[in-house]
Amino acid sequence: MNNFLFFKGLFDIWRDRNYDLYFYFQEIFPKAIDTIEKGTEKELLLSDTGEPKYKAFFIPVGLSIENVAIISTLLKPTYLRLAYTEITKRFHMRHIQLVKENIKKVCGSVDITETVVTSDDQKTMENKIKEWIQEMKSGYGLSYDQMAIDITGGTKPMSIGAHNASLSFDEIDAFYLQVEYDEDTQSAIPGTERLIKLRKDKAQVDDKFVFVVMPFKERFNEIYQRGIKEAIEGMGLKCLRVDEEIFIGGIMDKIRENLIKAKIIVAELTEHNPNVYYELGLAYGYSKKVIMLTQDISGLPFDLKHLRMIIYNPANLDDLKERLVKEIEYLKKI
Repeated sequence: MNNFLFFKGLFDIWRDRNYDLYFYFQEIFPKAIDTIEKGTEKELLLSDTGEPKYKAFFIPVGLSIENVAIISTLLKPTYLRLAYTEITKRFHMRHIQLVKENIKKVCGSVDITETVVTSDDQKTMENKIKEWIQEMKSGYGLSYDQMAIDITGGTKPMSIGAHNASLSFDEIDAFYLQVEYDEDTQSAIPGTERLIKLRKDKAQVDDKFVFVVMPFKERFNEIYQRGIKEAIEGMGLKCLRVDEEIFIGGIMDKIRENLIKAKIIVAELTEHNPNVYYELGLAYGYSKKVIMLTQDISGLPFDLKHLRMIIYNPANLDDLKERLVKEIEYLKKI
């Protein structure tokens, strides 16, 4: 039996037990750690002396508290900082002690401290991490290469803020967990996680490259091909959506690479897709020029409604093309 089927069987039992964390830590967690560690290159986690490579680790805490335990025990830091919003702090109040106990079973005398992020936005998270970095450096004498940041967890703004903070310090590594999903339920299967180190390649910005972030659904194919791509390529620019590429590695690495490389980002927001919102946040974090499209502005988050937006009719793609060309011409001038 392969690992996926084995952990899928355990997940089904866990789901039937209403995601009881006691069951998770007793039956799934030890097996998951063993499997993930065997599949992770030792150089990623250990120094030349065989000791844990990272002394301090910062984790934004989202709703999947088990991810906190997994990634903490993989890195085995001496100092662990957990960052919550007010909402996630209340959500995990009953279970956080159980999580800490299981982390300490593996990490021994790890010093676990907590902080609350008062505002759930990416800039607040970014500043909170920079304060932590300074604390670890000044108060504990750690160097940047002894620190690491998790960008897996937290709310979307927290994750984006953590990502941006990591990019501000070349020597501080950032990690995330990549997990396999069950095709039928689209549920993440614990035990199938892989630890991925964020690539910080300094991609050259291509002035003629426009990257499009949008759902990969059939209903959007004609909009993309006839309304967006034709308009952009008609201006002599390169237009790309990530599903058009053949590449090696994780899709998020490729998306980040394209976001950094592109001069302009086009984001289609009609479906309020969380992945598109996340990628849009990254684009703003990279200080990119962004064009937002939607068929209906009424359901957009309040912090986007006041921004420049093309509201289009999918039955009139010629109008979309014309307006998109005008927006790109405008952005090229500023």
